[in-house]
Amino acid sequence: MEYCAELSEHAEEPLAGTAAHARTWLLVEENGPWAPDPIDSPGLVELLPFLRGWLDEGTEDDVRRIQLIRRPKTQQDSAPSERLFYEADVLRQTLVAWRGDLNATRVPLEDSVVLVCTHGKRDRCCALRGQPVFDALRMTEGDAQIWQTSHLGGHRFAATLLRLPDGYCLGRVNADRAEDIARAVDQGVLADRSLIRGQVAYPGPVQAADLFARGIWNEDRVSAVVVRSSEPDGDGWQVALERGDDQLTIRVGTRPLEAFGKSCGADPKPVSAFTCEQVS
Repeated sequence: MEYCAELSEHAEEPLAGTAAHARTWLLVEENGPWAPDPIDSPGLVELLPFLRGWLDEGTEDDVRRIQLIRRPKTQQDSAPSERLFYEADVLRQTLVAWRGDLNATRVPLEDSVVLVCTHGKRDRCCALRGQPVFDALRMTEGDAQIWQTSHLGGHRFAATLLRLPDGYCLGRVNADRAEDIARAVDQGVLADRSLIRGQVAYPGPVQAADLFARGIWNEDRVSAVVVRSSEPDGDGWQVALERGDDQLTIRVGTRPLEAFGKSCGADPKPVSAFTCEQVS
């Protein structure tokens, strides 16, 4: 059986614009087994009313997503025994945490959280490629808190990871890049634009335009580029961005790639990639 990550690489599928789209992320510590659909995991039964209610509060402007997180027993905190929660708003760049009771006081955090997908029950590439990256990141001395997470979307881009609260998702990460990535998170910059899938607060076309504009400006500071507007334009999108006094308008379209299985063992399906051009 061919691995989906290898098929994606062989097809030279670009990463830009492939990150899952959600503005608000809820991270739920769950040290028991994870189901292929994380919310179906047996350890979450008592939490289901809260979790479904939290999802139902989402809107078109506040797309929501739940991730399970954990660390191996040898890497868990020795004192706390209560379940840990994080909530991140990637548009406002805020991150809060609390333990135990769902009504507990939320504590704002200054540090970042980095999630590495190791969800082998969803796709084998996530475990095979994600676990070494998680282990390598845990060995760094960065300020970010490192967690394993459930499926981040796009297992064919494994190893995938997500930075919160800045919301940048990376793909095809190797363990030997761990130190560079940890340093970049601490400094609020993008370690390598070629590894970036997109900023998850925005849909795919806007993610692609953001990365294209950053290439033109050679800009890796997370907070330096602002998306001012995005709207459909025929069979594509038109996205306006700015960096200080500089402004760009990018038209985003699509192009077909060769068909392949998007998951390990899946039948081939049509795949497309975003194209970008500067219009002003």
